[in-house]
Amino acid sequence: NPASNAGYPALVSKSLFQAEEMKVHWSPKGDAALIALQSTVDTSGQSYYGSTSLYLMSPQLSDTIAVPLPQEGPVLDVAWMPNADKPPCFAVIAGRMPALASMHNGNDGKATFLFGNRHQN
Repeated sequence: NPASNAGYPALVSKSLFQAEEMKVHWSPKGDAALIALQSTVDTSGQSYYGSTSLYLMSPQLSDTIAVPLPQEGPVLDVAWMPNADKPPCFAVIAGRMPALASMHNGNDGKATFLFGNRHQN
């Protein structure tokens, strides 16, 4: 009900499609969020396991952005750096095995460091 939110207007809004599950990862300060979407059906036909996508929402951005991942494939895990006193950044593990771990700027979503990937048990 929009009337119930009259005292608290939306800071950021975005309609996201083709998702069955959504998980929100809030930044330590609570001023930004990573939205991880998952679908059991991959309409491109590239994966039997469905598709995933990752978005960054923040009042500092003009729009919600798709986080540019350095390797194609599923988003396996996401986490913000827990120290709110440092500049915002987050880590992403994504891609087909071996997956690639990367560090991203929390303001624009761009990768700032690639940890690399390798096969290991």
